[in-house]
Amino acid sequence: MKDVLIKICGMREQADLDLAAALGVNLCGFIFAPQSPRAVTPERAAALDSGGMLRVGVFVTDDMRFIEETARTARLDRIQLHGDQSMTCANRLSRTLGAGRLVRVLWPERYSDRAALEEAMNRHAHSAGMFLLDAGVSGGGSGKRIGGGRLRGLNAPRPWLLAGGLTPENVKEAVAGCVPDGVDFNSGIESEPGRKNPSRMRAALAVLRG
Repeated sequence: MKDVLIKICGMREQADLDLAAALGVNLCGFIFAPQSPRAVTPERAAALDSGGMLRVGVFVTDDMRFIEETARTARLDRIQLHGDQSMTCANRLSRTLGAGRLVRVLWPERYSDRAALEEAMNRHAHSAGMFLLDAGVSGGGSGKRIGGGRLRGLNAPRPWLLAGGLTPENVKEAVAGCVPDGVDFNSGIESEPGRKNPSRMRAALAVLRG
């Protein structure tokens, strides 16, 4: 198994961040969507120490001022557009924050086949440094997985993370099936929404890096 980037999303607790950093996690995600049970405020995120991990802000809004201000307040390294934001929004953010800092979320199940997904990725590539491919057709954090084989052989124009229902029990099979550049864990390593389970965090990392 090749080395993959590891992101843990929905972070709210300092103890979870400390363990993730100690385990060598690459990216930590803070969710700035009030409707999410894992939501944090920009001020709360700013107070959390992420160690050497890159800080990713997850947004469902297209309020560009809020995104830009939150990026500054919460000291974000990456901006994850997880709300089907418009090209106009992404283009402005790529100009003000840098395209390399943007993570564009797409839902493969929206597309008829792999070629259609690749076409969509190519359209968005100029305003994204990375993609995240999630299960379902919108939103996230559902615990569902992307259908088997849908991403096999994907020719992506940027590095991409696999998300959706990943657990210590299924992540090895999921990665082997589509060879992503990284994975994004959330509900599959939690005790409850927003509270990570230390034993499941360790188990997931052991599978990927052990």
